[in-house]
Amino acid sequence: MANLILTSGGQTLLRDYLAAPRNDLAPQTPQYISIGSGAAAATRFMTAMPNETFRGQIMDRAVDGLSVTFSTFLTTSENIGKTGGNMVGFYGLMAGKATADLGTGILVAIANEASPFWKDGSQEVSVDLVVTVSGTIS
Repeated sequence: MANLILTSGGQTLLRDYLAAPRNDLAPQTPQYISIGSGAAAATRFMTAMPNETFRGQIMDRAVDGLSVTFSTFLTTSENIGKTGGNMVGFYGLMAGKATADLGTGILVAIANEASPFWKDGSQEVSVDLVVTVSGTIS
């Protein structure tokens, strides 16, 4: 998988989280991993998952150093679409007011699948998205 790119929406969500005067006023943390089809290059200016076909609830969060790994799992019956399959081309981390409904919430980060593939009813897929905190503060 290619590098996960923090989107402009993700940057705004992080700012709002840090600026919240109380925990109950902070934005919702990432709750879902979204799958999209296509092969265009992912950019930080994307505000929605391109051609979103599936959304899986985050099943695990693991901390390692300055990284957090968000994980989900697709069974053989998930993300197969009406034609028996869906292309997996993008992965997205969804937060804010995200629900299980496609198109909801804030796209925090996005990555291209290094080798886009057709997900059909014969495959299970594990997805791990790693976010590493780095940079400078001015």
